[in-house]
Amino acid sequence: MYNKNPHINFLYKAISIAVILLLVMSCGSSPETRWNKNLRSHYKGPFGLYILHKEIKDLVRTDTVIRVNKHLYEFFDEKYDYKKEVYTSSGNYLYIHEYSTSIDRQAAEELLVWASHGNSVFISAKNFPLTLRDTLGFNVEWEYYSQDSLPMTLSLENKDFKKRKFNFSKGMEPSHFSELDPEKTTVLGKQKIGDSTMINFIRVQHVNGYFYLHTQPIAFTNYYLLKGDNYKYTENAFSYLPPEDIYWDDGIIRYNRKNRGGSGSRGGSNSSENDESLWTPLSFMFDQPALAWAFWLAVIGVILFIIFNAKRRQRIIAIIKPLENTTINFTKTIGNLYYQEQNHKSIVDKKITYFLEKIRNKYLLETDNLNSEFIEKLHHKSGKKLGEIKLLIQYIIRLNHAYECSEQDLIRLNELIEKFFKK
Repeated sequence: MYNKNPHINFLYKAISIAVILLLVMSCGSSPETRWNKNLRSHYKGPFGLYILHKEIKDLVRTDTVIRVNKHLYEFFDEKYDYKKEVYTSSGNYLYIHEYSTSIDRQAAEELLVWASHGNSVFISAKNFPLTLRDTLGFNVEWEYYSQDSLPMTLSLENKDFKKRKFNFSKGMEPSHFSELDPEKTTVLGKQKIGDSTMINFIRVQHVNGYFYLHTQPIAFTNYYLLKGDNYKYTENAFSYLPPEDIYWDDGIIRYNRKNRGGSGSRGGSNSSENDESLWTPLSFMFDQPALAWAFWLAVIGVILFIIFNAKRRQRIIAIIKPLENTTINFTKTIGNLYYQEQNHKSIVDKKITYFLEKIRNKYLLETDNLNSEFIEKLHHKSGKKLGEIKLLIQYIIRLNHAYECSEQDLIRLNELIEKFFKK
């Protein structure tokens, strides 16, 4: 394609070269394994939950998986009958993510109400909301280890599983439970790092329901479900859940607290412990290399087009000089004329006229009669000392009756007026 405009020709060439380079790079290189911890149901990378999402129906023995696509209060509020004070449906709430940041205080309180009506809540994360920790009586701690790769052995305490041990390495972190409430907490699983054994899986009863809490969400990802027989750990862990509907919360909803309204009769406060934007419409695009390349290519093309098209069409902006302020020059000229003529009486009259005009505009007083009544009113409206006002007005009256004024009279008048307005 040829255009007479050199800028357009350069733009065509730049875009063509960029396209060729991208094609060469994408075709000549093998796809790189991305080890980022993107624990989402659509993500097919090693640390995604794509396989779990596809197999969850068999693992929990249910035919229904419902996506939680809004804030938990709004989602479960639609399933609550306020007249009967019961939920119209039941099931298992499922949340697997590296952090529990999308479960704010209001969402945590909603989960407590949901569980109290005989439902189950399964959360696997490295940390848990303060509301849940305080209400259910547990705490979470981290141990420090210097190595990046942390070999770990997970096991379940149920005797039916024969305390079989499963080995994990990549992505595991030493998060574990502590300070448990023995009256309502059952230990379901443990983790072992070296010689240290810690609790990583518990069940906590809350009224008529249960919370299943797990500190190693990486154990449920694609990498470990396909590695050896580690899938049996996931199968055994989910066997504790009743065979009911699954409410899968992917943790990708951006909770907008400004649009949620009040707390309602079952909810809690609008404040939150943590706030993290977990998902944007571009996140899926950037997870796919081909879409990411296409996006950046489009951005580069638009930027180049704007730059060169602006140079071609933008007219030269003329420099407009600002108007000069001639007021000061005019004032200096008039002042020099009066000074050269030594006509102090004329300047005194103009100073007095300007002063009285300002009194009329600022204090709304008549200045025809500069008598004692006028002095009293000016004293009350201006708040100035009565003696100073009398001295100024009497001096003005004397200068008004004088045929000539000296330079000292002009200076004295100017000092009294400036003193009046400065205070």
